[in-house]
Amino acid sequence: MLRISSNQRGWVFIDALIGMVIVALALTALAMAYRQTAVVSASATNYLRAVYIAQEALDNLKGQVDNTQNLPNPSSYHVERGNIVYDVIYSLPAATTDRLGNAITNLFSYSVTVQWTENGQAVQIVVSSYYYLTPSST
Repeated sequence: MLRISSNQRGWVFIDALIGMVIVALALTALAMAYRQTAVVSASATNYLRAVYIAQEALDNLKGQVDNTQNLPNPSSYHVERGNIVYDVIYSLPAATTDRLGNAITNLFSYSVTVQWTENGQAVQIVVSSYYYLTPSST
């Protein structure tokens, strides 16, 4: 049978305490890493939702342009997805120019800005597209 000498008594308890402290520190580090991953994942999800909303707004705008051959007036509206309210704002169409600064009369740049609040901070993205209006025949 294994005998523990009198000068080694108590060391088993200290070894166990040191082991528990190491395990506790490792679990704390894992919990903090998990929390940070969850925050980054939520931020990426909100960003992807905003991009999808902006693309959807530009597609709707394209449908309006294709049907009427007129650019609609700028407007804004709100979309709620996943407990976040996204503000969607259309910009004024800007006439485009070539490299020499000459206006291209039927080509317009249109932008959609999507804004939302994340962790108390305002975040926004801007997505732009070009629309060509077919010249009317007279």
